[in-house]
Amino acid sequence: MDVDNKYIGMNEMKKCIAVALVLPCSLMCHSLYAEEVHEHGPKAPPPLPPHFEPNGFYVTASAGTSYLEPQRSIADEFYNGVGIVTYDWGFNAGVSLGKQVGPWRFEVQMTYLYNDIDKVFDIKQGNYQEGVWYGFNVLRDFPLSKHWIPYAGFGLGGITMNNNFGDYSLKGTNDIEHNEPGSDSAFAYQATVGIAYQPIPEMRLLAEVRHIGSTQMTNWTRTSSDNLESYYEFTLFNLGMTYYFDGIPKHKPTPPPPPANQALFYMSLSGGANYLHDQISTPKDGVVGVKTTFDMGYNVGASLGVKYNNWRTELQFTYLSDEMDRVDDITQGDKVSGNWYGVNLLHDFPTGSAWIPYGGLGVGVIDMETRYNDSIYLMTSASTSEMVTMSNETDTAVAYQGIVGVGFQASESMRIFAEYRHLRAPEMKSSMLTTTEGYEYDLKTAYQNNLFNIGMSYTFGM
Repeated sequence: MDVDNKYIGMNEMKKCIAVALVLPCSLMCHSLYAEEVHEHGPKAPPPLPPHFEPNGFYVTASAGTSYLEPQRSIADEFYNGVGIVTYDWGFNAGVSLGKQVGPWRFEVQMTYLYNDIDKVFDIKQGNYQEGVWYGFNVLRDFPLSKHWIPYAGFGLGGITMNNNFGDYSLKGTNDIEHNEPGSDSAFAYQATVGIAYQPIPEMRLLAEVRHIGSTQMTNWTRTSSDNLESYYEFTLFNLGMTYYFDGIPKHKPTPPPPPANQALFYMSLSGGANYLHDQISTPKDGVVGVKTTFDMGYNVGASLGVKYNNWRTELQFTYLSDEMDRVDDITQGDKVSGNWYGVNLLHDFPTGSAWIPYGGLGVGVIDMETRYNDSIYLMTSASTSEMVTMSNETDTAVAYQGIVGVGFQASESMRIFAEYRHLRAPEMKSSMLTTTEGYEYDLKTAYQNNLFNIGMSYTFGM
């Protein structure tokens, strides 16, 4: 009996030892097999790219600079078919209302166009052309990711242009050429290519190039029976912003980041239109002060700053250009252009939402060049007029500016803003006036410019 029990106990012990040896080995083999299958078997598919979400109805506002190609008029026999008009760079601003269906967009659009005339028949005189494009566009998005979306499209519609060549003196004479303002409309088309950045579902920032062309239309009416016809070809370089009324998914505005108890650096880019006040030079030695008026101009600039809580200090550079309209009521002249370099102190006023008004002051220097075209015919005294020479001048003066604006905090790092700036230099030299007798007079005037800008800033380290 004892022998049997001893034999049974030995068998049980052998079973336990076998289990203890076989089980780990089997588990190890299973693990190695699983790793081999995982390593050499079919791999899991890569993650899908971010899904592009269609976004219903939207509105877009855009603006920028425009290039109007030279026009060779289909002229009558009097001009032998060589009536050529060239233009300076101009500006445009527009709005569109559309509906997005998947990657397709359908929109109606209107754009205001403005270009100063550079030369008429190779004479650097003239006034301006302005008008409106209105049409229907079909666009196709090609999303690369959740945020970056190239697009392209085509549009059909019409264009209405108003021309104002004004009255100007012919080179080398004292004769004044009279021209009548005119207006005409024609069928037009446009092609568009661009790229959009979508920081949130409700908003896109865009940069695009548009080309607008027209069928034959009257671009100059010299008299009631002397019409010159041509074609319009515009190329527009624009920045803009799109807002979707029913973004998918619904997105609450990103609140501004809380005030940080540390200095944060940021960079801003901005641009827009500017309106330069009329300049009236100070009368001197019996010479009547020269009055110069201007068309709408443009400006572009950049800032590098640091912010602490709700205060911001920044270094700013801005290039400004304003085309002359009239010099002493005659459509002659060229432009005033130059640079502003300054330091700004700004304060933000948080509202508890993504909208942040702000205001500030700046001080610096302004370096401006005033350019005239050859000689001009103007009043040199209360009762005398003559052809005088207005020389080009460059002057640097101390200037200051006031700033008010509102920003939209699209994300913790990015802010979109619209602002108004008033830039003023109390006194600057605008020209050297030389009479036919050889007398020279320094003409000085105040410089006051109004800037209407949109821009974007990026804060580092957020």
